[in-house]
Amino acid sequence: MWIKLAVSVFLLICITLASLSKVRVADIGVDAWLGCETASEITIDGNVYYACQNEVTPELLNRLSLVSAVKNFSRDRLGFERTENYIFYNPSPQMIYRLYVTGEFQIPQKARGWIYLHQDSQYREEISSPIILQSWFDNLKDEEAYYREKGYDTYRREYSNYGGGCYLSDTFLSSSIPYQVATIIHEDWHDNIEQDFNNEESTATLIGRIGAIFFIGEHFGTTSEEYSRAKERLQEWVNYSREIVDCNKMLLDLYRSDLSENEMRETKKTLLEGTSYNNALIWGTLPYTVKFNELYPLYNGNLEEFLEILKGIE
Repeated sequence: MWIKLAVSVFLLICITLASLSKVRVADIGVDAWLGCETASEITIDGNVYYACQNEVTPELLNRLSLVSAVKNFSRDRLGFERTENYIFYNPSPQMIYRLYVTGEFQIPQKARGWIYLHQDSQYREEISSPIILQSWFDNLKDEEAYYREKGYDTYRREYSNYGGGCYLSDTFLSSSIPYQVATIIHEDWHDNIEQDFNNEESTATLIGRIGAIFFIGEHFGTTSEEYSRAKERLQEWVNYSREIVDCNKMLLDLYRSDLSENEMRETKKTLLEGTSYNNALIWGTLPYTVKFNELYPLYNGNLEEFLEILKGIE
């Protein structure tokens, strides 16, 4: 019992340090990274994975075979280098929480105003410009309710399978094949390219969803249900990105107009009627949609040619 307690306490310290100083696996060791006494090293199709020894099962090994196939595709077809993404199995990894807060009549066009909360707290600071709260410890639900009540637009996200060194969780490994494939390619793209944040999320989304179509076509066949769903997911994001970009433009034009605040408020309500959009959601989604919307028309079905176009974005 004391050993498990010590491991748990050490893991919490490691998570805190990681959030503060970008600690990587090499700095603390695989056992501590996974929060277990003994980690097992698993090799599948030339790719190495790690899991707590007591969590290695035939089902896990079967699930990892898909991840390995995607990793090999990314290296062979897309020219990716190996990354630490999706090589560590953690059934229930710690969540990351993010909250966007904007004024009633403003939409920033780039990510800015980051504030990191390193403990569970009640953030209630007065804000004069939009902010992005992020925490590994606070789910930010009370902050969202507080700022929304004060008249701000808010958008809260929670996730555990994105970002550098992202884990393989049970939730992720139980998700649809098109989602898993696109997400692995998306996150590995981040570790293989360096672009402006507001462009890189769009290029990652493009190569992730388009790459998934090619991977699934090669491994499951172009008549498979997975292939159809992968194509649908791409088209869904094409449509969504157009909606976000169009909505962003209409609202920016509105906020720059000479209308009174009451007139703006009513017009905004009309423009957003039937949607779940608000300023904060649009702001949080712009990095994934603006450049996507610009670049997608350049895709002609040739994966390699389009990959070179995406690599040329700064």
